[in-house]
Amino acid sequence: MRDPNELRKLAAWYREFAERAGNPVIWDARLRTAEDLDAEADAAERSIASVLLTDHLAGSIRSSTAHLGSSIAAPVSRKCPP
Repeated sequence: MRDPNELRKLAAWYREFAERAGNPVIWDARLRTAEDLDAEADAAERSIASVLLTDHLAGSIRSSTAHLGSSIAAPVSRKCPP
């Protein structure tokens, strides 16, 4: 997956050059390309956020589980008196 910031820069470049197009077909194609790149950047950002959230939640679960494990008392041996 490509870097969202680079995709947005490329989309801005297409928009800038769309304005210079003398042909409406070229203008439209460049604007559609810019929109596609922005959509790809949005998807990349959502994917990155999802991975970060998943990693964060997994880390929270691991630390909670470790904390619970350390608070469980060891079984006490009960022997009958002689």
